[in-house]
Amino acid sequence: MKTFYSIIVLVSLMVINTVAQTTQTVRTSQISTNLGLVKPSMLGFSQRTEDCDTFSNLCPDDSLVIYTTSAGGYVAGQNGYGDISKADVFKLPGTTIKGVMLFFGVGTAADTVNQFKVRIWDNDSLFADGSTGAPGTVLAETLVKYNDVKNDVANGDMTYVEFDPDVTMPADSTFYAGINFGYNAGDTIALVTTMERTGFSCDGKLTAFEEWSPDYYGGGWYSYETWGFTGVSHAIYPVTCDDVCNVPGNFTLKNVTATSIKIKWGEVDGANSYKLRYKPAGTGMWTWLSPTGHTKTIEGLSAATEYVFQIKSVCGLDPKITSDWSAKHYFTTAEFKLAAGLANPTVAVFPNPTTGSAVISFFLFEDAPTTVVLYDLVGRKLQTILDQNLAAGNQEIVFQRGQLSSGLYLLEVKLGEQVEVKKLMIE
Repeated sequence: MKTFYSIIVLVSLMVINTVAQTTQTVRTSQISTNLGLVKPSMLGFSQRTEDCDTFSNLCPDDSLVIYTTSAGGYVAGQNGYGDISKADVFKLPGTTIKGVMLFFGVGTAADTVNQFKVRIWDNDSLFADGSTGAPGTVLAETLVKYNDVKNDVANGDMTYVEFDPDVTMPADSTFYAGINFGYNAGDTIALVTTMERTGFSCDGKLTAFEEWSPDYYGGGWYSYETWGFTGVSHAIYPVTCDDVCNVPGNFTLKNVTATSIKIKWGEVDGANSYKLRYKPAGTGMWTWLSPTGHTKTIEGLSAATEYVFQIKSVCGLDPKITSDWSAKHYFTTAEFKLAAGLANPTVAVFPNPTTGSAVISFFLFEDAPTTVVLYDLVGRKLQTILDQNLAAGNQEIVFQRGQLSSGLYLLEVKLGEQVEVKKLMIE
């Protein structure tokens, strides 16, 4: 448990005996103990290095206090009105709620056995006045011993409660965190709250709520406006986490040609897709791809050119959960090798030179994916002439010059795994 301050608050508390109340009285309070200004460490901080953070509703110029009531007991704990729950409302980032830290200013225990509940509520119910957004469905609760709080208060520690399993964050990211308790002689808890914020930076920020006993005007949830407050919060600190989405690794490069490459990486648990970006090394413009598997063939590259690429995992879309980018990795495409250098060239272009159109002919021994792409002499892709699966047998593809200028061009023909590059002269 993390120590936030060195002051030990000594508060004596009489035993609270609560009876059913049938007439409403005005709720009044007064400061019992002033703990001073909030320290920076009390405003929320990183709980774990990668995926979790701790939050609070406190503000930098808040003062922390313990309020008692005119009916006996404490505003933020057991009191003479018979309140049974105290909570703060939060709207936070994250996909899960890992736990809650609570700053108690009062803790007494009749024994080492008795317990109260730390809860997370959804905001799906009604307040006593009929308005929406009150604590409703209990998403999680954990039992805590009064004696543990007693020891934490004596040691100047906060009380940390962790949920098992983690609580799934509500769809609107809004929830309540707080305590639910009963009344036993000798068992008392009271949360630290902010002093009324009138005139301070968080003037009007009221996030504290309470549940009245059914014996007190039928019970129900109310804001702390019933105490006359216009701006007050409990010292409650939810710990929320994002699902961990790991960075891809174990890269392998295959089938490097003058214009394409196949990149493979280790599959990441929990990833439903990936983002891949690449560019010629030393330039500023990335090209983005969205592979759904853990391999991707990049085509249309320039020959004899060094490229840089990075990949990251996508583990969720709503909310968006991604890893960081991988380290930069580099590869260099091959130089163009003409089919004339092959022992058994299979592609022919006629007429060549041509002034208008040409027929690209080849033979397929089996059905195969086939592409025919036109490049200039520096490897820039100019036109995809064909990209489809073809049946086995003789094939003829007609190329039309169109608006191309006279000069020498390169035709890349991929027949399944075989790649040939032919010169094409246009006059």
